[in-house]
Amino acid sequence: MIKELFANQVVEAEGIAYNDMKEEWNDQEVSFVDKAIRNLFIRKTLTDHRGDKRRMINMEVIEDFFGLPYTSSSSFAMYGVTNTRFCLDNEEEYGIDCFGLGNDGNVYIWCTDIEENEKVYKVM
Repeated sequence: MIKELFANQVVEAEGIAYNDMKEEWNDQEVSFVDKAIRNLFIRKTLTDHRGDKRRMINMEVIEDFFGLPYTSSSSFAMYGVTNTRFCLDNEEEYGIDCFGLGNDGNVYIWCTDIEENEKVYKVM
């Protein structure tokens, strides 16, 4: 179940596969994904895997918290989460791996558990 902090902002997306994602983003798409991430996390206090709490006051802080390097050399273009393990679910089982842009124009969050089972969420 999604944390209350993100209720009405993300929903579980069923049937989304790697080939449903864009392989490269243009400048407009980068801005679109940035805005979706910013809107999802801005003004929220997040706790990283070490227990440190940080207030997300701007995109620079969000990028520092998550890492978010862009890559398009993987299965699809994405911002990878490299700096922490952060979960959207109450059970703290599925950590965010990356943010991607679907061919349908939606931003998706790819998460995995410790056994590498995947869950995908759509940003509303």
